Order: sequence, then C-alpha cells, then structure tokens
Amino acid sequence: VKSYISNEEGLKIETGLIHDYFATDQEKISATYRNAAIVLIDAELEKANDIFYFVHKAKELEVPLVVMAHDFGQEVINMFLIEKVKNGTPLLLVKAPLYGENRSALINDISKMTGQPVISERSGNLVRLGLKGSDVKKRADASQQFMGSINKIQMNKVSTSIQYDINQEYIDELKLAYKETKDEFINERVAMLTGGVATINVGGYSMTEVVERLDRVEDAVNATKASLVS
Repeated sequence: VKSYISNEEGLKIETGLIHDYFATDQEKISATYRNAAIVLIDAELEKANDIFYFVHKAKELEVPLVVMAHDFGQEVINMFLIEKVKNGTPLLLVKAPLYGENRSALINDISKMTGQPVISERSGNLVRLGLKGSDVKKRADASQQFMGSINKIQMNKVSTSIQYDINQEYIDELKLAYKETKDEFINERVAMLTGGVATINVGGYSMTEVVERLDRVEDAVNATKASLVS
C-alpha cells in the first residue's frame, strides 16, 4: 500500500512510439515489456523480409521483440502493426537517437549491455533475408545470435527507457578511453549507460486511492519537468 521510488540499471533516450497501436496501455499511449529480446541494427530497416525471421524466432521463444534501427520503412511498420494488432504479438520498433557516428557509437554501447553483435554494413552482417527458397526455421535459428536481452522497456510518445544488467568491464573501457582522449561524448555515453532509470511505484488501500495518488504523482512529475525546461 506504500508508494516508493526504485532505481534500475539502464538508460533513457529521447525517442517515442512510432504508432499509437504499439501501446500496451491505450489510455496513456505507452508500452511496457519485461524480459524482451532486442535486435540492434546500425542502418535503416526498409524491407519486412529483413526482419521476418527475428519475429518468427521471438514468437517461438515466447518473448517480446524490440528492434532498434536508424529508421523504418513503411513495409516494416505495417508488418509489425499487423503482428501486434491482429495476432497480439508483443513487438516494438525503436528509432535510435542521435546522428552519424554518435548514433552508431550509442547503438554499439547498447549492444555491449545487452549481449549481442550489432547488425551493420560495417561489420558485414547486414544480410538481406529473402523468403523464397529459404528454410524458415533454419534462418530463424541463425538469427538468434543477433538477439540480445533486456530486463524491461518502457516507451511513451516522447521517450524510451531500457533496463539491462550493466557490463562493468565495458564501462571501465569507456572510462579509460575518456581519460586518454578527453572526448566529452565518451563521458556522456558513460553517463547515459549508467545513469539508471527511476520508477515511481504508487500504492494504496483501494484502486480508487491508487488512481488518485497516481494522478497527483503525474501532476507533480509534469510540473517538475516543466520547471526544468523553463
């Protein structure tokens, strides 16, 4: 019945839901998944065939699937919407923040936290996965090597928080790189990766009381955000 604040390892980025239908809470237009698989693509994802096998494997494993890329073609968005709305498949598309080399660096940072290689032209594994003549199960099984794991993801219309287990060895490597280069963006990346995500847990003796407290908390949070901006 008590309300409290909990802090989890992870990062928060300024990128929101691509479409309202991806929301798991239609009232708040937000989505939340736990213990999800994540695929990181350092490129634009334009064709549905390129991601089909990851969806197939996630459904087989019975885990939510999160895909982060530079951007998504309408064909990919439509396929994910059909899977989400008609089939009830837990899916999210996340546009990677930042631009150019900074965006690539952050995608790589996230991969070090979530435990899988990045799919990119640079690494040579950006393979176009056509369906014709393909063994679906074999290709789906092969795609699993590019699926990392996250503890929780929360998205709304303007931001995304991703919670994972910190890879301290990689964080130490970044800190050493900053000492040697004094590259301020490296320092910013360390702060983003280790800053954590705070969650306000609202309790009460009845649902009515919980809703009332939640409204007050949301008002207070919004007022605080507004004061920080101004």
